[in-house]
Amino acid sequence: MKILLKIFFIFFVKLSAAQSIALTSITADNGLSARSITWNDANNLQRNAILVDQRAAGAGYLRRFTYKEGGVERVCRGTGANGHQGDGYVQNHTAYGGSNSSHSTAGTTSVPLNGTHHTIIEFDLPNYYINPSGTGASNGTVPTKVQWFFATGRDYPIYSLMQDARGITAGNLGADSRSPYGDMHYDGNTNYSSPYTGDLIGGASWGDTYKWVTLANGTLNESTQANTNSGWRYDEPNTIPYAMQWTKNVNAEFGRVLTQPIAAKDMGLNSYPALANVQTPNGPLIADGQWCYQILNYGIVDATGGVTKRLTWGTNFGYPGGFDEYGNTTLSKTDFTKHSNGARTNGMLLGYSVFDIFGTHTGGYKNGATGKMVKQMENMQLASLTATIGTVKTSGPIGVGLVSNVANNVTYTPAGYNHLYATWETNAASNIVVVTLTPAPASPIEKPVFVVNNFTGATINTVCINGVAGIANIDYFATLDVANSKAWITLNSTITNPTTVRLNAGTCGVVASNNILLIANKNDAGNNLHWDLKDNEVIYFEVEKSFDGVNFFKLAKINLDFVQDYSYFDSNPEKDIIYYRITAVKNDGSFTYSNIVKLISKQNSIQILQEMASNKIMITATKGATGVILLYDMQGKLIDKTSFTKNTIFTLYLVAKGTYNIEVICGNEKVSKMVTRF
Repeated sequence: MKILLKIFFIFFVKLSAAQSIALTSITADNGLSARSITWNDANNLQRNAILVDQRAAGAGYLRRFTYKEGGVERVCRGTGANGHQGDGYVQNHTAYGGSNSSHSTAGTTSVPLNGTHHTIIEFDLPNYYINPSGTGASNGTVPTKVQWFFATGRDYPIYSLMQDARGITAGNLGADSRSPYGDMHYDGNTNYSSPYTGDLIGGASWGDTYKWVTLANGTLNESTQANTNSGWRYDEPNTIPYAMQWTKNVNAEFGRVLTQPIAAKDMGLNSYPALANVQTPNGPLIADGQWCYQILNYGIVDATGGVTKRLTWGTNFGYPGGFDEYGNTTLSKTDFTKHSNGARTNGMLLGYSVFDIFGTHTGGYKNGATGKMVKQMENMQLASLTATIGTVKTSGPIGVGLVSNVANNVTYTPAGYNHLYATWETNAASNIVVVTLTPAPASPIEKPVFVVNNFTGATINTVCINGVAGIANIDYFATLDVANSKAWITLNSTITNPTTVRLNAGTCGVVASNNILLIANKNDAGNNLHWDLKDNEVIYFEVEKSFDGVNFFKLAKINLDFVQDYSYFDSNPEKDIIYYRITAVKNDGSFTYSNIVKLISKQNSIQILQEMASNKIMITATKGATGVILLYDMQGKLIDKTSFTKNTIFTLYLVAKGTYNIEVICGNEKVSKMVTRF
């Protein structure tokens, strides 16, 4: 019986596991070579991004982003307005009128990391040129790299930019940054016949030292249709730079959130101090030159508003390239002014990262998709990382694609936090790491990503999370980066208390001296627990339960009755994920613990399972007798549709070899999964 229970539990876990990231080379809908990335988000739902390659003609960018809202796919695609076919272009201007863009800059695309659950796509532009018009300088070549980072468990990719102006004469360039730059139908508009279609812009918000937001006239509520007469407020202190806009009728939002606070990385521009700490609820809207580097005002063109969905990003002139303040001889030419407050910082090497966000606006500018990420980045800055085996990494390159050395590095703040990918960095000791991530009170960290450097092991043997043996693809998502001697680990949970992760550090948890083996399984009525006894000194047991695997409380006391097998039935699991353990109390008052068992109670009624290296897809449905099976290629084209009975086998023999998306609909439930035609 115990063996059968173990088999049932393992089988159940596999059905609930997240899928690996699927990366393929494709031709995008605009006829250009591209990369398709499909991954599972924080809710274990599939998302897809299409990145057009950087090439001799230039213009590597995000062409399409697909996610699910209310069970329906929402496709966000480049509008084509003013030639912008997507999002993520590199764009710079100089204080003297020069400019350049990746639209026409030659470059190459590569894949520095093609991992099981973590993927990096890189656009390399070694000859990117920013025209230093008006300065008398002859060279404006600024080697530039862009990386897009995707991770299982994260809803949005990170866009990371590096621009190295150290090869030019300091102060002769004085460039800003407007990257990532793009124009997207983020409202899911499917009428792509014109760039200027889709829902009206409902409003906009950005944050540098303060939060700025458009208002419904005469109120302090955010606007639902922005126009040139809209009111605004700019009076809420802000620490994490961001930019966003939302639509009027469709619950959709397009945003960017910096992975660092403004104190560490100057972003945006407060060049009009008179705006600070001001409320103007009756309008009119501020002029375009007063917007935070004109990051998103393009669509608000008159009293009726507009539909243009352009969104950019911004830094001050001189970052990169330094700035001579139009010939000022008293200031360092390597520096630029930070928010007009007189503080100076070096601008010869630029590196920063933003989350590229496509989601819903539920909760408004503070608590919608972008607002939640702002809070998450605030929480990251308040957390701390410590190590008991191995060490916390305290510095690393300021930008992507740079070799780690004194000239390229910046100190991580807080210690271990790598702003390039919003990850927590450690160094292994003999391929072992034990680290503890501690969030601040009431400041949870969602799905934290750990990067273990100096990891040369061929496999990841164990991942213990607070003493519990983690299950791969359920409790954590791992990638071995053999080429760079790294292991990437994402925890599939939101942590609110100190959380210790042990990588390859031996047995998890406390080994019970009385050798109690706990086995658990679920049925429709509740959870069954079974354990045995091999210690004559035990006088009673306590059944304990936890919702986080750390804090346990007592469910019941079971007296000893001199049998080998004991059991307990929990008729009220309460949560989808439950942890159980048994405490064995001895006659001298001492006690020991059993192993900890984790049960996942929630299960879709529809299950899709592909046999290993097989073209057979097994589909079962516990609710409803019939349904429909839809098979899509990686470009989203429907290539097969068929009905199914309660249990069926679907074969892939009639399609070409490759990766597909299968979707099963039964009643009100819809489940999808990536499958492979071998």
